[in-house]
Amino acid sequence: MEVKVTHRVDSHHTNPSYRCLLIDLLNDPTFHYLVSGNKLIKADLRPTDDFGLELCRLLWNISPSFRERLHIAVVMGNF
Repeated sequence: MEVKVTHRVDSHHTNPSYRCLLIDLLNDPTFHYLVSGNKLIKADLRPTDDFGLELCRLLWNISPSFRERLHIAVVMGNF
């Protein structure tokens, strides 16, 4: 999984200093898409366990609230 943490995201109109985790899905084997002409007409992500665990590891390291929320979700079985 190729990722980048950045402050420079086009959609940051409200809080430009908020960090985002960008995942390059186009080169990920779990992401399937169909383009017709120059239009994306179908996209789906079929993540593996490894993909999900890697995403959790990355969020664990960059999000101040993710650790506690993941812990609570796992302990309480609240998914």
